[in-house]
Amino acid sequence: MAAASAAKDGADVQADPFYACYLLTSLNPDHQGNTYVGFTVNPARRIRQHNGELTMGAWRTKRWR
Repeated sequence: MAAASAAKDGADVQADPFYACYLLTSLNPDHQGNTYVGFTVNPARRIRQHNGELTMGAWRTKRWR
């Protein structure tokens, strides 16, 4: 109950963790219709990985860029 009362007072309020499931579709005409389902806690970073702006990660979709 202490956590609930602290949250009501505005002290020590923590946001719930964020999780996202997403679906990508290739825009490359050579790979039209290819899709990929993924999961992330940081969508902005993950999209940059899929688009090739950041290294590491997204190796499965690299060939469809």
